[in-house]
Amino acid sequence: MKSIISVPVGILLGISLYACTAEPLKTHDTDPAIIMAQKTISMPAANKANPYDASGLTYRSLLFNYKSGNYTPSDFTDIDAIVHSLMDTPSTAATAKQMLLSSCVNDPIGTFDDLLMGSGLSSQAGMLLSEMIGSYDALGRLPFDDAYTEIVALENVTLLSPTLSENEQRIILSVASIIRFSLYHSCCADTDWGKSVGNIVAAAAGAVTSEQLTLEYIMITSIANLEKIQI
Repeated sequence: MKSIISVPVGILLGISLYACTAEPLKTHDTDPAIIMAQKTISMPAANKANPYDASGLTYRSLLFNYKSGNYTPSDFTDIDAIVHSLMDTPSTAATAKQMLLSSCVNDPIGTFDDLLMGSGLSSQAGMLLSEMIGSYDALGRLPFDDAYTEIVALENVTLLSPTLSENEQRIILSVASIIRFSLYHSCCADTDWGKSVGNIVAAAAGAVTSEQLTLEYIMITSIANLEKIQI
């Protein structure tokens, strides 16, 4: 069902989808945030077979750092600045980003449909990504061990596919990692603030461009959800 809040595909995909040439985060990287994540996060949520599991590890680490800080954001601009500070990345133009993330939160399914239409992903990649996002609420109601098994099964299909491109695998596996750690966080930290399909759609919207935006987008929507700030 479509929400009245709609972002045109031209805005939704205003950043060229495959223009980013930076190396993706991987679990063997030496970024301090990833090292902290590996030291502070319980490993039951990890999947060492996923070469992009740093996405979920770093997401969980950034959540921890935010909740440990004395932050009092009041609007989207404040949240955006905090996220850039946590990630130690330069600020970026916020208007189109706010429109996109507002759509992810308020109309996640419609926004995801628009994202797929303009993403250039193959039918198999789109199907795998759709299955993960479409199953997110149901996975959240399962015991974590059962949800973990289902997510890893989709990751294995992705890893073993002879037709998915490397970029498609990066997108799917990064989102899968974030889903695992998001559900584990919600299950084991006595809070549901990270468990929102809108957050996962935001992660997917970022993933089609770069690993950095995967984390940036889901952190913004997660903090907005926690602080009950409308974006």
